[in-house]
Amino acid sequence: MKNPNPIDSQANLYFFRYANKDYMINANMLWACELTRSIKELVYRYLEQPDTSWTNLEKTVINRLGIGNHQQLVKTTDCSSNHKQISINSIALFVIQECNMSCTYCYGVEGRYGSGGKMDEKTAYSTVDWLIKQSNENKELQINFFGGEPLLAFDLVEKTINYAETKAKQNNKKISFGLNTNGTLLNQKIIDFLKQHNTSISVSFDGEKAIQDKVRPLKNGKSSYDKIVPNLKLLLSSDAQTHVHTVLSERNDLERSEKAISNIGIQSMTYSIETPLRTESNTVEHKRDISEILKTLSKEKQKIMRLITDRNSSELSRQNGLVWNCAKQFLGAPKRQYHCNAGRNYAAVSVSGDVYLCHRFVGDKKHKVGSISHGKPILDDYQKSNIETHPTCRNCFAKLTCGGGCYHENFTANDSDFEPNEDFCKIQRKATELGAVVTSQLDQSDLKFLQAVDFIPKQPCPIDLF
Repeated sequence: MKNPNPIDSQANLYFFRYANKDYMINANMLWACELTRSIKELVYRYLEQPDTSWTNLEKTVINRLGIGNHQQLVKTTDCSSNHKQISINSIALFVIQECNMSCTYCYGVEGRYGSGGKMDEKTAYSTVDWLIKQSNENKELQINFFGGEPLLAFDLVEKTINYAETKAKQNNKKISFGLNTNGTLLNQKIIDFLKQHNTSISVSFDGEKAIQDKVRPLKNGKSSYDKIVPNLKLLLSSDAQTHVHTVLSERNDLERSEKAISNIGIQSMTYSIETPLRTESNTVEHKRDISEILKTLSKEKQKIMRLITDRNSSELSRQNGLVWNCAKQFLGAPKRQYHCNAGRNYAAVSVSGDVYLCHRFVGDKKHKVGSISHGKPILDDYQKSNIETHPTCRNCFAKLTCGGGCYHENFTANDSDFEPNEDFCKIQRKATELGAVVTSQLDQSDLKFLQAVDFIPKQPCPIDLF
């Protein structure tokens, strides 16, 4: 019997092999299964001859697999109800566009984001007022302090938090804060203030000393590791809301980074993948080698399976990688109709009060969408999702784990916010395949364990009858 194409457009099914086993992903319903011989034969027969007479059992199997109800499948990825722009209630506030480090992969060009400078008090307060007005009926607001290195302007961070709390209370809104820092300037006074105001602290740190000092050196070329690690330990001893964010590239190894960070005592870690930089002539500086990143994803898959088998819930709770996030989506976690909230309820404000699509685009005139002095930003182009409008995304099996790709990744590669970045797609598709393999290999006891510790919702699996 002839195999179907890897992606069957009618039912949006994707077929692939991993470790000499066959798997199928239903892209519209976002679930996966291993194809046993009998199921495979049934699927292939149905795709070739859907009008054949089927037994009641075969009809049940076909419906459970989601290949016999195309109207329902189309409905699951209909984003039309979300086209109306929602109110902005979250911002990245650039209190300073200067930095004391020289990270090699900084998309903000040493933290200056073009113009450099420090925000004045009036602009900071006006931004808070603007956010409250833009949020309309939304009662929950979020301000994330960015730079550059925001702790170079900690005096303004303090004043802005105090002002924002007062204004939020006056307007019957709740406000929360975050701060993204390189960790070099943290001290007890700063930590105590941030903790008092329930500010979550994200420290950019790559773990191993050799890697950290190579890709994240201080401005003077000296070790940043030696300054940051004592401050991380100070954060831990202060019981502040802390997590570490690592940038993954061909230079470092995720497992070694995790181990180095865990050895310091940090239990919460996230990672993102290095973005190629554009030069002043607007060309991509280098094409990244994603082969090592793909290998890292395979290692992550193996680690996730080991943690589930060992019933290691504490270590599993600290996992936040691409494969595990995809696996959880297959198991009932929210699907992605959009890659992120940029252009919808999230924007970034520069030191001058200009509004940009997101923090990665600050200083890029093409992505300036307004100003705090001119009311509502212009974000109409970002209300429709790529998974609905772009044929590559619409027909991709990873669309609901990806949401159409990062606008900044897309623009860096293709000079278009909406044209998918090929490397990014390869990484996301591999993570989706591996997430599908993870979920397909789970037995009932594994699922009960994951439900008991609240990693996945308590709901029946579509193919429980097998």
